[in-house]
Amino acid sequence: MSGFDIKAKDDTLFADIKNKHNTMNSSAAEALFQKLARYANDYKKAKCYWVQILAKGSFCDLWCGDINGKEYSHSRVYKISGDQFYALLSGQENALFQLYKVLPIAIKDLRNAA
Repeated sequence: MSGFDIKAKDDTLFADIKNKHNTMNSSAAEALFQKLARYANDYKKAKCYWVQILAKGSFCDLWCGDINGKEYSHSRVYKISGDQFYALLSGQENALFQLYKVLPIAIKDLRNAA
């Protein structure tokens, strides 16, 4: 199976990453939900995430609701903000903030080395 951005080696996590919450229309959102729900159904221990890196807040919620007039929900399909996702993966509450802090330094070092 492919079509995900991140997958745990043991198939317990699948994620599709978008930069912003508003980068998808309703048809794309519906297709993404269905794809993540399929992963969750195929891998019974998997949690599946729509990651919004530049979200309007900090959250990790079950993804349920109305898309194109249809009700969608799954017990293991989530919407999650970038900060919460980085915390989930790293075990560090402020992992995304730490990345934002060091990224300009790394870029500067890379440019100076070139």
